[in-house]
Amino acid sequence: MQLTSTRRQFLRLFVGTFALVLLCRRPFDGGEAFVPMTGNHESMSRRGLLGAALPAVLGGPGAASAMTQGITDVVEYMNRRKRELVPYMKQGIDYLESHEIDERMLLFLPKMCRKMEAYAGLQSRGAAPDKNTYRLNASVRAFEKAVKNGDKKAALEAFQKYQDDVPEGIARFDIHIPETFEGPKDVNLPAAT
Repeated sequence: MQLTSTRRQFLRLFVGTFALVLLCRRPFDGGEAFVPMTGNHESMSRRGLLGAALPAVLGGPGAASAMTQGITDVVEYMNRRKRELVPYMKQGIDYLESHEIDERMLLFLPKMCRKMEAYAGLQSRGAAPDKNTYRLNASVRAFEKAVKNGDKKAALEAFQKYQDDVPEGIARFDIHIPETFEGPKDVNLPAAT
């Protein structure tokens, strides 16, 4: 079973919270994990501790900031993901433009669609999918359906719509201009001192 990125994030957060609960319950030196609370500290059960962490795990207020992935340079991250994902799309589109839809294209289709969906997932403005992601995923479904039906023209139109729906800015690329997704070919970097 393949997990979606949202389910994978949820699973990581859940396992991390569970590990935190276990660490708080069982300190390394055998003593109290925290400074004892005044009053009856036995009333703070494991269920209470888990209940306090549950809103962040399930997506309560502020969960988007809690689920950041530690990305410090968004431009570099987007360019790296573009260099990783878009060449698969180019490979499929180049083949589709120069050949008819055949067995080879149908075998490559699932991989290409997964890469298109992954790139669509990067276009969300928050932690959850938004209208950009949904619109791009609809274009992916239209492209996939057209290829499976053997309609080359509709498939190319669906991919063009996908490409046009990518938000303006660093995410935008043109499949026929490699510099828009591969990066510069010859970079003159200063010598290290």
